[in-house]
Amino acid sequence: MKIAIGALGIVLAAFWAQAFAADTLETRLTAIEDHQAITDLVVGAYPRALDEQRLNDYGALFTADGEMIVGDIVVKTPAAIVKFLSTPGVFDRPKPGAVSKPPTPLAKAREVPHIISNPYYKIEGNTATGGAYWTEVKLVNGQTQVIGTGHYEDVLRKVNGQWKFAKRKIMRDVPPDEPIRGTGQAKAK
Repeated sequence: MKIAIGALGIVLAAFWAQAFAADTLETRLTAIEDHQAITDLVVGAYPRALDEQRLNDYGALFTADGEMIVGDIVVKTPAAIVKFLSTPGVFDRPKPGAVSKPPTPLAKAREVPHIISNPYYKIEGNTATGGAYWTEVKLVNGQTQVIGTGHYEDVLRKVNGQWKFAKRKIMRDVPPDEPIRGTGQAKAK
């Protein structure tokens, strides 16, 4: 009887050790897959949809209640984000008292590519928080110029197995001198 109980104990211990190891391996694999999916979203799908002016695809990267924040502007829902980004001059910010000008046209596809770097996200279940840096470049008079840099502050949510932006705050960190409208060149001082 003691041998049977001892053998049962060994079998149960082996079973639990194997179950724990399998669970840990599965958990670790899921974490790696989630990190890769988030990286694909942040540095792949997001800038490509934006730079190629595929605004419906861009909007689809947000949750149904997702929000995009740019400065003091808060836009909620994918449809509203698409409409916002489809508006010529949406980012024009005339200085108080400045002469009114026609709105800046939307950039052509791939005219202002966004380079995304240094993604960092902490995943807890189906939510991730973190961000990444961004750099905008443009070809001006045959020269590549950095026209803006900043960072994103994100809350991501996994919806039906797919990571999406629940909240994306777009921060401009180092704006260049104010460009001359339509040229991308900085004004001489």
